Amino acid sequence: DYAGGIELVRTALDAELVPYEEWRGRLAAAWSARAAKEASDGSRDAAVTSWENAERHDPENAQHPLARGRLLSRMNRPIDARAAFDAHIDKTSDKASQQAEAASRVGRWLEGRDDPANAIRYFEKAFALDPSRVDVLLDLGRQRLKLRDLTRARKVFGEYIAKAGERVEVVARVGNLARGMGARHMAEEYLGRAMKLDPADRGTALALAGLLSARGARQEARETLRRHVAHAAEASTAHFDAAEWAAGQDDGEFAIEQYEACAKVNPRRTVTYLRLYDLYRASGRPKAAQRALARYVAGEPDKAAAHATVAERLRTERRHSLAAAHLRKAAALSPEDPGPWRALARVHREAREPDLEEKARWQEARRGA
Repeated sequence: DYAGGIELVRTALDAELVPYEEWRGRLAAAWSARAAKEASDGSRDAAVTSWENAERHDPENAQHPLARGRLLSRMNRPIDARAAFDAHIDKTSDKASQQAEAASRVGRWLEGRDDPANAIRYFEKAFALDPSRVDVLLDLGRQRLKLRDLTRARKVFGEYIAKAGERVEVVARVGNLARGMGARHMAEEYLGRAMKLDPADRGTALALAGLLSARGARQEARETLRRHVAHAAEASTAHFDAAEWAAGQDDGEFAIEQYEACAKVNPRRTVTYLRLYDLYRASGRPKAAQRALARYVAGEPDKAAAHATVAERLRTERRHSLAAAHLRKAAALSPEDPGPWRALARVHREAREPDLEEKARWQEARRGA
């Protein structure tokens, strides 16, 4: 019973039965607990009054005006909310750096409330209090993009890059932020700028290629990735990444080009041949597909497992006779393993060959005994 408890303490204070300085902390805690209960019950106006009373008895506590400000913001009383947030920031500390952190936290809370206009106010306040907080400029730019205020966003990002240093990770961070906010033209501009600073940066190259592809500039996207591959320290990985990206974009021609280049640079990266097999099949090149499978098996140290992998691929394509041939090779290479025979029985069952399935089951049972 917060109301009853508060009244008893107030009565005791009025009668000078207890000293106020010793009891004001308890009184403030009681008012804050009452405020939280009233807010959860939906009595928001009463809760605001209770937070004010808590603050009156404990004026140095920065959490009371913060709680009041959040409540007022939810009540769509922005002017009162700003006054409360400002009081919270002032009471947080005498140090500008700590006040800047408090202002930044308020800005992020308002951002979570999807209130970019008021979030901007506190991010600007944070930066004014502590100009070394260049990270706040990213927060500020993000809010400008939410409001589609591209001119001011560009100005903020320019200031961020100038203070953080024009390095690939700094410029790419701005580009990726713009990309995440749907500002594609701005994102393309900054990612292109980052690409010029360091063409070998994988994340930048893939992000820029994605933007170019999304607006239909497929050839430009390809050239971006070719430039990245040419500067990458590990050519095999760069070719493979470019190929994986192209495959995800349904650009089979470029994917084949990059997988083939990867295989040439590093023939031991055998998964490349499986990727090429799928692409060759899709593009109507069955002989090239078969050669890719042969190179995959030849490059794998565990030939039995390689044949089993190839067989599973062929089985899903309902090419049962070829799958069975590879499984027999796997069984011959690993005579004690019942796995190839189990897989072979499955292939014969799907091919509706009961006699061959029974023989495979018998061989499986022999090795599993």
